Amino acid sequence: MPRLFLIQGLSETLLPMAGVRVQWPFEMGHAESEVLDLSLSGLAILGSGLLAKMKLGQSFEVKLKVDGVREPIPLKVRVIRLQAKMMGLAFESISTEGRLTLDQVVKDRLVSENLRLLSTQELHPEFHTSKWMHGPFDTNFFTWHKEDGSLKAALVEYDHLIWIYQEGKVFLQKSGSSTDEAKGYLDMNLTHQESSGKVSMGASWLDRLLKLIETVPANTSLQSLTLILRSQRNQ
Repeated sequence: MPRLFLIQGLSETLLPMAGVRVQWPFEMGHAESEVLDLSLSGLAILGSGLLAKMKLGQSFEVKLKVDGVREPIPLKVRVIRLQAKMMGLAFESISTEGRLTLDQVVKDRLVSENLRLLSTQELHPEFHTSKWMHGPFDTNFFTWHKEDGSLKAALVEYDHLIWIYQEGKVFLQKSGSSTDEAKGYLDMNLTHQESSGKVSMGASWLDRLLKLIETVPANTSLQSLTLILRSQRNQ
């Protein structure tokens, strides 16, 4: 399920992200486009008013405007998908400063402000019985619940790692998007593999994840997941 699958199968359920826009250059009339999905390798935007001017493979110098960031981030993007009212843009280049700004200053805030509950019916059948929350930067929460409402299994993709909870055990894997996004970021074999032992969360990964979840409304499917993550942090 590559990230840009969202443009194909889930386009009608995606809403513009809060706090982020793409500003086009002078020759495009300095128009601004709303962003539908964002990662560190590309983005999906609402192409209203621009699709007729675009061709696959075209490159543009644009600016990513993020609320709370004083200066827009300059980007060179290439058009890789044109469909319905949407466009898929791949980053051809992004400055080191711009990448650090996204990664360290605004990444978690944009994720917390733009997590959305989406339907799983167009995903692999193994995910059909789960609840799915998706956010920018390839952030995904899948939870499976027992009849009494308790958590049966969970798969969390966040900040280049995949955290898996199954039958009381916890496994950790690298996210496919951190190595080769073209292959998609959810490999169905992940739910049946144990950690290689070489993957580490790092010092702040779990704390940042918990802080992120705490910003989500309390009536979501993430409450039981939070308890397990907290218990792991306290071990």
